[in-house]
Amino acid sequence: MGQGWRLGFLGSLHASVFKDRLEKEYGSKLIITQPTVPYVIKFTDGLEKVITNPDDFPDLSLRKTRIHSLQEPYVEAIITLPQEYLGPVIKLCDNNRGIQKEITYLNVTGQVLLKYELPLAHLVDDFFGKLKSISRGYGSLDYEDIGYKPSDIVKLELVLNGKGVDALAQVMHRSQVEKVGREWAKKFKEYVKSQLYEVIIQAKANNKVIARETIKARRKDRSEEHT
Repeated sequence: MGQGWRLGFLGSLHASVFKDRLEKEYGSKLIITQPTVPYVIKFTDGLEKVITNPDDFPDLSLRKTRIHSLQEPYVEAIITLPQEYLGPVIKLCDNNRGIQKEITYLNVTGQVLLKYELPLAHLVDDFFGKLKSISRGYGSLDYEDIGYKPSDIVKLELVLNGKGVDALAQVMHRSQVEKVGREWAKKFKEYVKSQLYEVIIQAKANNKVIARETIKARRKDRSEEHT
């Protein structure tokens, strides 16, 4: 699988072009994971720790883990759009764990102004591209940081025959774990070649298996048996 790299992109389009060029020009197969945002862990002794790498996320299944709260960054998003696209945009925000704060109808222009509090993790996951798509390019987005809020976040791991793939670990809200875990395991199966032994792919959170895929062992070639 290789060690992987942590890279920065100027948006999802830049990442897509990077991936396409490596695949077409060099024949490489790439897995690009979602962007990482910083999380804050507050301990019972008053100490705080900022986590920017999923590898540093503590094992919440251990009883000795003295954690007071887990927090994730939020932004206040201000969205302006034509009224006809209001329903789909509200659905988009709600599906991304948004908290609606205000709706203002601008009667003079026929526009609507929406204010939502959104987790930064969802905002960086091509939220603007999705907004442009469902509003046919008419929606605009502005946002500002509003700090951290307590959140029920966990670490999702991808395990290959009992060994974790560190580059594919990700911190996310517990409500996303089951869906994302199943998608990961199914997608990752496409990148792993069959071996002479059975390969087991598991998605795990808090040492609990969320999803599992199995690649059956490849049958040994009879010509190899006689050589």
